[in-house]
Amino acid sequence: MHRIQQLILLSLALITGSFTAAHAAYVLPEQSRPEAHEKEFRTYLEKLNEQVKSDAPHNFCVANMVILGATNDELCTEAWLRRAAEAGNPAAMYKLAMQLTESSTSPEFFYLKGEESSRTMSSHSRSPQMQEAIKWLRTSAEKNFPPALLAYSSLLNEGRAGLRKNEKEANKLLMQAMKSGDFTSRALYLEQTGRLSTFADKDRREVQGEIKRGNHHVLYMLSGKAPDNKTMLEYLSQAASKGNGAALFALSEVTKAARLNPKQSAAQLKAAVARREPDALYRYGLYMLEAPDDFTRAAGIAHNPAMGLALIRSAAMLGLHQAHLTLARAYFNGDHGIKPNAARSYAHILQVTQQRRDPIMLAAQAAQLLTGQGVEQDTATALRYLKFSADAGYSYAQVLTAYAHYKGLGTAQNTSTAIELLQEAAATGYPQAYVIIAYLHAKGLHGSKADAATAQRYIRLADINMNGEARSFFDWMMKKNDWVATPFPPIKQKS
Repeated sequence: MHRIQQLILLSLALITGSFTAAHAAYVLPEQSRPEAHEKEFRTYLEKLNEQVKSDAPHNFCVANMVILGATNDELCTEAWLRRAAEAGNPAAMYKLAMQLTESSTSPEFFYLKGEESSRTMSSHSRSPQMQEAIKWLRTSAEKNFPPALLAYSSLLNEGRAGLRKNEKEANKLLMQAMKSGDFTSRALYLEQTGRLSTFADKDRREVQGEIKRGNHHVLYMLSGKAPDNKTMLEYLSQAASKGNGAALFALSEVTKAARLNPKQSAAQLKAAVARREPDALYRYGLYMLEAPDDFTRAAGIAHNPAMGLALIRSAAMLGLHQAHLTLARAYFNGDHGIKPNAARSYAHILQVTQQRRDPIMLAAQAAQLLTGQGVEQDTATALRYLKFSADAGYSYAQVLTAYAHYKGLGTAQNTSTAIELLQEAAATGYPQAYVIIAYLHAKGLHGSKADAATAQRYIRLADINMNGEARSFFDWMMKKNDWVATPFPPIKQKS
């Protein structure tokens, strides 16, 4: 989905679930609050005021860098946004409304169906947190902030989030957004009103007018509707030439996939980073953070973990889920020089599970709830989340469910059931589960004496799909002398 299209998803998110306060593991320290950094907060507010006048008011990267520099805390943006909103900044009001909405969403909501889902949506639209989000969104729209006008218009048009349906007022707000000079809002207006639904709409007078105006978002949207790859690249190139960050990132990916010119791919990626495109910030940060490979060496991308981590944190502050995933792993495992902090890992996981259906992150959240690592232990919720994740096809969720049976967490202790679940996980995509079975046999933890021969047989079975890593995983478990449940698989399967 195009990034600018995601702005309008606020109108959908404002009808979703509730957040269980007991699972809020991260408490914002006083030194991360804006009141502790008055000078930096004034600079932050200045950057937000500049964003109100720009052609990309939804990109908060520059302002967020002020927060990161002052606090070194990528999880404190809501407190800074709230104070900026109270100071009257419409961009902060709009972004705060989105974050209030996102932090109120429960993972269960994404798996509800039919009448149960309808009841849940109705209840949450009346919650105090939702009402506060609506208040900030309405106030931002009253200040004529284009993204807020579009989002509030959409809610009124559909009668969502507890608002009475009012198509006349919705159309009025839509026209106000269109009259702004904001390219993002003008492009979304065309799409929302059906004027930019297919590639054929490129010949419409309104669409041609936006292209002549220099609206690179329209060009980028057309690239996604193109009938063939050649035309797609043509429109991507046009959008990139006008500075569209998403188009630059897409071209970089295409160039890399073609394996023709790594330096050109890196140059396109750097240009996207300069435009503060979240995907580009994350990808370039990952290149700098991880060990050099053939591509980064050929592209001339320097290994710089500190800078790479800063870029990934910036992407996370902009809401990019992959960045939150990377940081969650880093905080849990203590990777990249980060001090292990299970509570912060859990907080990053929540940033994803509260916003989207993601079986991987839901299982990660369940793992910490199951074991009480960084959050109050809640085995009942953990097992429920693991079922959601396993039903969605994530094999590692079965491994974690097996661990619950092995340890007797939230269910009766039963090693035989655990082994059955491990067998299922191995057969459906996680061959590392065979190594865990090997460990249980080697230690005699399956209800009988230690059986080295059976353990070796399972190691060989695992190595069919583990490219020689089964033995090292087994040795790692033997060294720890335990089966350790972690939010993320301790060893990834090679492609």
